[in-house]
Amino acid sequence: MSAALARPMLLVDCSQRECVLGLAVPEGAGRTTVASRRFTPDMHAPREAFWDELRALTSGAGLGVEPSELGSVAVAVGPGGFTGLRVSIAFAKALALARGISVIPVPSAQVFAASDAARGGGGGDGAGGGGGRDGPWVVALAAKGQTAWVAVVGRTRRLDREGEVLDAGRFEALAAEAAAQGGVLLADEHLDPGFLERARTSALRRAGLEVDVGAFAVISAEILRSGGAVHPAALLPIYAREPEAVTNWRARAAQRGG
Repeated sequence: MSAALARPMLLVDCSQRECVLGLAVPEGAGRTTVASRRFTPDMHAPREAFWDELRALTSGAGLGVEPSELGSVAVAVGPGGFTGLRVSIAFAKALALARGISVIPVPSAQVFAASDAARGGGGGDGAGGGGGRDGPWVVALAAKGQTAWVAVVGRTRRLDREGEVLDAGRFEALAAEAAAQGGVLLADEHLDPGFLERARTSALRRAGLEVDVGAFAVISAEILRSGGAVHPAALLPIYAREPEAVTNWRARAAQRGG
């Protein structure tokens, strides 16, 4: 495990609309150099941007890192978009198997909470700015209709409450508890207004979902150090709900069976 920590780490987050690729290179004496690429996939583009961005990261970051030098790959496992999760997790599995390196699953809630802490909690609404530096963080992902997958990340940057799909009514008590501790809600623009109203009445401030690659690298290294790496075959996405593609497949299979 220590050998993996001493080598470069590749970071991949395609769970949200914007894909983030990162490279963390240990320089000794506790220093790490980080480079990143960000892009939004275009379904109508003539070629897949992921591979071009990955090539640009490894060759253009000025770090001189070859794939053979990687010691681990960390991937955000969601919840998030079905296609982005499947592509990024399949890539991480293939790379880990091909190179014989550690693969680190990182819940997206922890990525966003660590990123908010790294930004000093900036960007929040309400009086006094962000207020989310020390947590706790209520992270709302995969919003759909009047529900969202909600998890709580504590001040240690670990999950204090596993994620589950909630409606605004069940979210209310959670929002009040987090607000009393000086926490912050992390969510995107798709969150149902009912959640936002309950956050407002609870005085729970809100910030957006952003990835800080340095923070992503730190939380990934902590997971690796604590033995959280998994065999590539065990790497799975976190889905808030059964993917629509699976639901449609079940419906078609039932029709054929009838």
